[in-house]
Amino acid sequence: MTPRNLLILLMVLLFVGGVVYALRQELTREEARLRGSVSGVVQVDAALFAAGRADVQKTDRIVLLLVDTATGHPGALRIDTPFVPPQTIIVGRQDADGPLPDGEYWLIGLTDKDGEIFRPTPGEVYGRSAAPVRLGQEQVTLVLQAPFRGGLFNGTAPPGTGGTETDPALTINGTVRVAPALAAQVAVGDRLVLLVFDQAQQRPVAVRQFAAAEFPLTFSVTLTQADVAASPAGFYLRAVTDRDGQPVHAVPGELAGRLTSPVAPGRGNVEVLLDQPFER
Repeated sequence: MTPRNLLILLMVLLFVGGVVYALRQELTREEARLRGSVSGVVQVDAALFAAGRADVQKTDRIVLLLVDTATGHPGALRIDTPFVPPQTIIVGRQDADGPLPDGEYWLIGLTDKDGEIFRPTPGEVYGRSAAPVRLGQEQVTLVLQAPFRGGLFNGTAPPGTGGTETDPALTINGTVRVAPALAAQVAVGDRLVLLVFDQAQQRPVAVRQFAAAEFPLTFSVTLTQADVAASPAGFYLRAVTDRDGQPVHAVPGELAGRLTSPVAPGRGNVEVLLDQPFER
């Protein structure tokens, strides 16, 4: 073999070796992603269409949540668009704003037309997994089988918590403002995501999203009785702007702010200031 042919052979072997290594790395990453996620397909019950109770358009978004079965706390939030059922889905640790431990979760899905996740709009539909799911579970079928009425559990409290969504004593009201020095970074189409954390678990117990983040923006978040009983010293609030449809992923121009002291439900005039770039 001539030196030139030997050089060509070595280059081919290096190229093939590099491709094989890259493929193995990608497979390893995908396996890790699947182990930390729930995946499957989401579809809409045909009976809702037949009864005229579902209106699913390509401009709709599908909102997916993993909600702790014991506490009713949302652990992961993913928003995909467009929504064309039946549609494959995956949601898990990559969509969590913090640790997402192993355990049992409700897989919840709902469609969203106006960018405000928990404000019902005619035609939006809702579904919850028939049984709790675990991270790593695949081929899960989630059926959206009821009109959306608002809230993680479709207008009711999480099973076993005995909460209510209208009690003023369980509600935090306030305003989100932007620091003057960062006001120019707010773009048309940005959304605002507001997260409420309890002090013990440092995980969100409630999530609200608002379309067209025009500031100052007023908000109202109602918690369950179980959440309030579990966190008597109050809750921390965090707000972030979102411009890519993935609230836990940071992109340039997004902003964040948080309260440094806890607030108790029943309070009004709470103010959250967006005063820094949003970073993961």
